Amino acid sequence: MTGMQEAFDRFLGRDKAAFVPRYKLSPYEAVAAIEDARGCPVLAHPGLGVSDHVITGLIEAGIAGLEAYHNHHTPSNTRRILRIAEENGLLVTGGTDSHGPGGSHPVAIGEVDVPDSCAEGLVKWAEQRDSAVA
Repeated sequence: MTGMQEAFDRFLGRDKAAFVPRYKLSPYEAVAAIEDARGCPVLAHPGLGVSDHVITGLIEAGIAGLEAYHNHHTPSNTRRILRIAEENGLLVTGGTDSHGPGGSHPVAIGEVDVPDSCAEGLVKWAEQRDSAVA
């Protein structure tokens, strides 16, 4: 084996001996799984090509928030996502999508300005959920 691509070409690609098809969850199944794990279902970086139609479907499925602050969102995308979140009573989150210094999206600490209100909203959400579950 000379490399990863050869492994995919010979064994792991579609219709190859070790190919395993992906299992796809519906939005409702995904939200339920996240909630069952006591997580907060938030749509990550919706400003990167996610249509309002798709976002509406995910809101109907029960997502709790939208990631508005992201290093690849344009100011216009951020405003759009903030508007959708406000209109639907959703949490607003933010992040860098950095996977560490060697990752595909290296971002310096502090490069994305995420307001404190994002963390405060998540804490409040968690506290309300705990009281509702208890």
